Amino acid sequence: MVDSQVVQQELIGVGDPTPISLNWNLEYPDPGILGRTPYKHNIKRVTDGWDDYLDGYFPQGSSQWDAMCHCRHPELGYYNGVLATDEFDGGLSVREKLGIHNLARAGITARFILIDIVNFHAQSGVSWSGMSGFQISKELLISILDFQETTLQSGDILILRTGWTEEYSNFSPSARVQLAAAPLKISGLKNDESLIEWLWDQGVVGIAADNPTVEATPFDVSDPATFMHYQLIPLLGFLLGELFDLEALAKRCAESSKWHGVIISAPLNIYAGVGSPANSIALV
Repeated sequence: MVDSQVVQQELIGVGDPTPISLNWNLEYPDPGILGRTPYKHNIKRVTDGWDDYLDGYFPQGSSQWDAMCHCRHPELGYYNGVLATDEFDGGLSVREKLGIHNLARAGITARFILIDIVNFHAQSGVSWSGMSGFQISKELLISILDFQETTLQSGDILILRTGWTEEYSNFSPSARVQLAAAPLKISGLKNDESLIEWLWDQGVVGIAADNPTVEATPFDVSDPATFMHYQLIPLLGFLLGELFDLEALAKRCAESSKWHGVIISAPLNIYAGVGSPANSIALV
């Protein structure tokens, strides 16, 4: 029988690991962005207490994982050669093969490396915003890894802290309305072939970011060459997560000068689902 504590220590080092939730407020962003509207929380009185249910709930509305069926390359189709012979079936044939239930049944457990762009710029005395549309290059990622004295390993999930969710959480309600109505400017990964090749060569299997898109905006979803999702999901099979809450994790990593650990996620077992709330914790 496998001792889970031994496995954790082998992945993140000796000691007593601290669990940290990576799940942002389920009701954020509000107003919704990217076509995903906030849910309505309904409360129902029952004999011995209360029940509740959600109307209009988008599983990818807040901290979330994309399923492999989330994104189809316009020219080359879905991940692993899965073909959609009839998109008018609601994509069921694709979603059965590549839906989130496939991840949910096994769960997600991996070593992570936190690349903390916010901390790097703060220590360097350089201003930074997760909402500036800055394009994060391969060279910057390597510089931060060197600064943190960390090394990626094959099988790692890269956790990318841009500060987007933290900035959003500090906005007033009126500022959130303005943000939702305007074209989104999101600091994220640069859609660059050399960056994608580097991630692949490092053996990275997934990226979880605290912004809504992982990649920088603006982008053009009509052009395969300018939308990084087309490269990462259907062509390379990367696991992508967005809107993770990374503030507490970043604080813990900075205090311990240790930027790696274990990420554990239990996506919802939605058969043929396109995505799921992250349901993620980190052990550091």
